[in-house]
Amino acid sequence: MEDCRERLIDFSRYEINENGNILSKKRNKLLTNDDLTAYGYVQNTLRDIDGKQNTYVRHRVVWYYFKGDIPQGMHIDHINGLKTDNRIENLRCVTPKMNMANPNTKQKMESVWNDPIRNEKIRQANIGKIVSEEQKCKQSQSMKGEKSPWYGKKRPEQSEIMSKKERNELGQWI
Repeated sequence: MEDCRERLIDFSRYEINENGNILSKKRNKLLTNDDLTAYGYVQNTLRDIDGKQNTYVRHRVVWYYFKGDIPQGMHIDHINGLKTDNRIENLRCVTPKMNMANPNTKQKMESVWNDPIRNEKIRQANIGKIVSEEQKCKQSQSMKGEKSPWYGKKRPEQSEIMSKKERNELGQWI
């Protein structure tokens, strides 16, 4: 299992509060919220324990600082859907499916997916790219009923077990 990347941060150099602010102890200055990823998350450059600088998204740093490791494959969800609101009370560790089920996240993502400017940029970026016949075949098989490798098969045993369990109001398994 892959370790949580945020474990490498030298937290002796930083002070993090519950509002999601990061203070550089050396400069005695708050890190800014100005640097955003392409997806709109706040990112900051922090020093690792070996002294090297690396870029981290702030919501994951805040979660790790207060709650510990982020299990592999899990997401840190902004409950209110605001990607720049990194208060610990606004963050929760969830599966990707639960992350997308958050009505606030879903609403914001739909506006991104339906953005004509974004879609045109993607279309332009893909012009001239060559897709092999093998890739096309795999894509069509995964999308069409009886050609799908799962067509007519029972769900794996783990899925059967999980389908019988219930979730609480936070969406966690009980």
